[in-house]
Amino acid sequence: MDEPITGLDYGNQFRLLDTLQKLVAAGFGILMTTHHPEHALRASTKVALLINGIIEQAGVPRSVITPATHSTFV
Repeated sequence: MDEPITGLDYGNQFRLLDTLQKLVAAGFGILMTTHHPEHALRASTKVALLINGIIEQAGVPRSVITPATHSTFV
């Protein structure tokens, strides 16, 4: 999914993230892109940080999305 949250109001953004988490719990695999680190932290089991098309870091969200890497999202 390419930035599925785009265009949604704040409440519906988190409703969609909750729905995606339920699908994952039911056994579905979901690949999603986002420019919002808070969405990746909330809804992902694994993340990859891309910089100029290169995977710079990958792993569990809290190990990849840190104050040090946060500046790459801005």
